[in-house]
Amino acid sequence: MKIAMITPGYLPVPAIRGGAVEVLIEDLLIGNETDRNYDIDLYTVPDKEIDEREYRFTNIIQVNIPKTTKIINGVMNQVYKMLHRKKWRTSYAREVVRLLKKKSYDLVVIHNNLMAYRDIYEKTPNKKNLIYILHNDINEKDENHVILAKQIGKTAKAVFAVSEYTKNQFLHVAQCGKADVLYNCIDIDHYTQKIDAEDIAKSRLRYGIAPEDFVFMYSGRFDIYKGVLELIRAVKMLDDKNIKLMVVGKSWFDTKERSDAYTQQLSEESDAIKEKVIFTGFVNPTDMPKMYRMADCLVVPSVWEEPFGVVALEGMISGLPLIATNSGGLVEVVDEECAYIVEKEEHVSEHLAEAMQKVLKDKPRARKMGENGYAKVMKTRAFHKEAYYSIFCEKLGI
Repeated sequence: MKIAMITPGYLPVPAIRGGAVEVLIEDLLIGNETDRNYDIDLYTVPDKEIDEREYRFTNIIQVNIPKTTKIINGVMNQVYKMLHRKKWRTSYAREVVRLLKKKSYDLVVIHNNLMAYRDIYEKTPNKKNLIYILHNDINEKDENHVILAKQIGKTAKAVFAVSEYTKNQFLHVAQCGKADVLYNCIDIDHYTQKIDAEDIAKSRLRYGIAPEDFVFMYSGRFDIYKGVLELIRAVKMLDDKNIKLMVVGKSWFDTKERSDAYTQQLSEESDAIKEKVIFTGFVNPTDMPKMYRMADCLVVPSVWEEPFGVVALEGMISGLPLIATNSGGLVEVVDEECAYIVEKEEHVSEHLAEAMQKVLKDKPRARKMGENGYAKVMKTRAFHKEAYYSIFCEKLGI
């Protein structure tokens, strides 16, 4: 079976610059290398390091966007805006369409790009074989998103969502069609690899973490919806001198952009407790197991409805107790056996600080929560990278 795999168009696949969605797409490619249910054409934004990855059954097509395409689409978007048209063009989607017109596929799998789906459906022959994988929530306040969701609901051969929450939200907004859940996953072997205790201790010292320090950890992109600012404010409420907050990540994964306004706000907010807050910057996914081993508790402080929460799985398989907000699909991953779950609507910093105090005061319970989280991930097949490709094929009926 010949299929086209359309990436979102923001970061490259293979996931050499990070990105949860991009890692999951790469997991599908890796699974197909063993079972070869498909011959895949993968469409992705270009990157000079892509050529270093080789696949036998995947042909990687780097989508280079001509300047003329960008100019034309910019002008058209201004026209749509002036005419109050509920429409928007993206240069990536338009260039993908141009390439798809030259080929025929049994299936076209589109990841998390509503406008790419619209353009592929309307401008290529692939009208009856489109699969949409929804990695994020549908913004029902955005009329354009609602229109596109309804189109997908009416026309897609299948829709997969990353959680029951995102599935139900999609069906609510689309008001038609059907959807199934394809949970996100992680590489169990990667996060359970043996790491020398002395190596971890040396790494902690390099980051200025003393042996007696208790380390709370945040991992992910810097975004107002991820709650990093609220977490820093929570740390400021704690009197304990032997705590550290290790903030792993940056505003947009492994990119070279300068610090944005939100990142600057995080820096300014943490200035009063700079001896307690460690900004590591972007960490390559290959080094993340060590980062989790350096920590004592993972905090997932999302202040929006989290579609799923891969980072929670990573913390759980690393044996860490969690503090997480009552957020979207996140509570399908964690439960009260492995996490303190706090409300996010009001006074979230206070709620986070209270949960952090509980972790500090009852460390035996925290250790037990870490054990419970590890056990939950280990027994849940849908969370395992090794099963992700198989479940994807099962749901397609292959």
